[in-house]
Amino acid sequence: MPDQFRTDYQSYVASLKPRNKAVSLIGVALLWLGTFHVINRYGWLYLAPYLLIFVVFTAFVGIPAIINVLRCVDAYRGMGWHLVMSLLAQALWAAGMVAILSGLGLQGMVSFFVLVAVIRPFSMPREQLWLERMKYNKAQEDKRSRVRAVLGRSEEQDLFQ
Repeated sequence: MPDQFRTDYQSYVASLKPRNKAVSLIGVALLWLGTFHVINRYGWLYLAPYLLIFVVFTAFVGIPAIINVLRCVDAYRGMGWHLVMSLLAQALWAAGMVAILSGLGLQGMVSFFVLVAVIRPFSMPREQLWLERMKYNKAQEDKRSRVRAVLGRSEEQDLFQ
């Protein structure tokens, strides 16, 4: 059992590693370039907000999420409404990033953040995105099946359709 866990854990960690090392290295280089630029132009006090904004808005939400959704758009078949809602929500996050940068007085960094946010998603393998989306779809379908069973409805009478 411990060997199986170690193997599963190692394969999980290996699946998280970006397969496009060049793009990943470009992202790290841009992180350092931006760090030095913020310290030089704005001062040390802006470093913590810059790093927080960098991590959140160039890896998780906003433009990278829009690109990742578009990269695995085939996984949204039959869920066009979900695709549109995902894209709109991420567009709002991207607008929020611009508002936060402007509010902090870092307006000069907006184009830098957009550039990094466009580059970084491509370090993640498309297959991993696809698998994550398919797992989410399966979990949602299982949830709908349980709700249908509790309510005694068939798929044709489904409230979610």
